[in-house]
Amino acid sequence: NGFIIDLIQSVFFKLFGVSWYSYLFHSSLINLLFSLITFKFLRQEGLGKTSTFFYSFSVAILAYPSVGVPFPDHHSIFFSIIGIYFLIFAIKKNETFFWYILPIILSIAFLSKQIPSALIILLVFFYLISFSFYKKNYYLFIPVIISSTVILILFFLFLILNKINFNDFLLQY
Repeated sequence: NGFIIDLIQSVFFKLFGVSWYSYLFHSSLINLLFSLITFKFLRQEGLGKTSTFFYSFSVAILAYPSVGVPFPDHHSIFFSIIGIYFLIFAIKKNETFFWYILPIILSIAFLSKQIPSALIILLVFFYLISFSFYKKNYYLFIPVIISSTVILILFFLFLILNKINFNDFLLQY
């Protein structure tokens, strides 16, 4: 499993103290984020307000409550699905913001747990290449490359500041 859940949870422990409620608040906040982005996505896809609310509410009550505490599989799949939502937002809205945020969201998914996020990242990567060639728009790579570079720099900076050997990180993964 990845370390991102522990990193996020440490913020909750720092803010709210070490308790079961901190765990629940963490998972509830991720659940809320996932439900709201699902709501936004479904509305953009043209679903009616009632259907959108019903499906988003269903996501909210079915997604995290089965476990209740932050769990790597859930974080990974939630952030991977949010990444797919953002890919669709980027394509349909043609806004560079979503191209910048897409690698960040997928990195959080990968650092939560490698599978299924690695498979979804590969799918998104090949789709991005195909889409770019189909549309003959190679400028889409610029925000993705910039965002990915920033993420890699921050990641290696995190490893250096915490005195974590990269080989140790690879072995753990």
